[in-house]
Amino acid sequence: AIIGMTTKAIQNKIEALKIENQLFISNMNSLKQSVISGAEDAVELFEKSIESETNVKSIRLDVGAAFHTPYMRQAEIKFTEHLSSLQLQTPHSNIIANKTALPYTSENFFKNLKTQITSPVLLSESFNYLLEKNLEFVEIGPGRTMTGILAKCQEEYHSKLLIDSKKYAYGSATFLRDYETDYPCAIGTTKKGIFSKEMAEILDKEN
Repeated sequence: AIIGMTTKAIQNKIEALKIENQLFISNMNSLKQSVISGAEDAVELFEKSIESETNVKSIRLDVGAAFHTPYMRQAEIKFTEHLSSLQLQTPHSNIIANKTALPYTSENFFKNLKTQITSPVLLSESFNYLLEKNLEFVEIGPGRTMTGILAKCQEEYHSKLLIDSKKYAYGSATFLRDYETDYPCAIGTTKKGIFSKEMAEILDKEN
């Protein structure tokens, strides 16, 4: 697990180290907590590369394989063969897919069940989808790992609400996440730029 780095920063680091075919992001737990999986030497190389990073740390997890990465391709193939022998029906209740962070549907049920084996778990996005529904959460099973991750996702989710479309009508939560910024727009001037009276009034109020 990598704590203190965004998924974008982790992926940039992987590419800079030229190990993108050996190391993958397998779980996206929160904005600054992800899990990487892959070849042992690639994991070690990544760990060494962040030793001098401030407020960044890595924690080894006790797992038996590089789950949710292309290394699980053979398992996906075997699982697909098994699924093909079954008669699948759409669930009566909503079940959130690891791969899409959205409920399974009759159209994607088979595809998402098999490909989630080699795809990263979009845990934070799954929690965000459920948080939007204002649901009560109950963790089932030993430990409180999911409860801890949920608490972090709730903190991040509600902080984003402070700058949602009610205050800024020109951005989106997707833009904020993808570009890792707290504000959905940047204001500047260009030689032939466009600047309206309404925009000036908005900026004056905000400042």
